[in-house]
Amino acid sequence: MLPPTSTNLKGRALPALPEDDIFEAPEKCSEQGANDTSTKSRKPTPASPGHLVMCGHACLLGAIEATGKLLTREDAKGWLEDWRSEFARASTAAAESSAPVGGYVMREHIMA
Repeated sequence: MLPPTSTNLKGRALPALPEDDIFEAPEKCSEQGANDTSTKSRKPTPASPGHLVMCGHACLLGAIEATGKLLTREDAKGWLEDWRSEFARASTAAAESSAPVGGYVMREHIMA
């Protein structure tokens, strides 16, 4: 229950809401299949520009992880190929952890 009056950030008094102003959810939501989890109602998620943005973040995390492993190497032979393969692996893993579509975009289009 709300106090009789509350104040906003400027200290002005705001009227309290009456308790009978609670709105009920319409009954139609459950009738129209709002909670339906059948495979027919699920649609595949299309790739969007947001997935490409998340792939950029994943590439940054992949570069950080690959560079960290490069700094702990003892031998300097073949470091560039190892860095590239670790970058691709870590970036794809980071993209897949945020969204399966992001992992697909990273694997099939960016790292291809």
